Amino acid sequence: MQIQEYLYQRFSRVSDFYSAQTEELTLSCSQDQPVFEILEYLAEPTQASLAVVNDQSSVIGIISERDVIRHIAAHKNIGSKVIVGDIMTADPITVELSSSCVDALRAMLDGKFR
Repeated sequence: MQIQEYLYQRFSRVSDFYSAQTEELTLSCSQDQPVFEILEYLAEPTQASLAVVNDQSSVIGIISERDVIRHIAAHKNIGSKVIVGDIMTADPITVELSSSCVDALRAMLDGKFR
């Protein structure tokens, strides 16, 4: 199965979980935002990461719960001046929509990310 097919099947079920609240989900942030500003989004039960985008809306990184935890483990805290760009994973590995789900899983396993 290709990723495009998988996404089509998933999106065809949007009505199963769509609500006014899901329409307002924050899915991205900027690298200049303080980490404290995005923690509330990462705490949502349906969201474990945010895309980090530049001024042209191009994805330049990703910030995940794991990035935050790694920072805290290394520094024993997260200061109010820490910004997303300080701890995000830059240049995330991506796959094409035409890639197979197996290829995407292989990239995840090889890159050791979820």
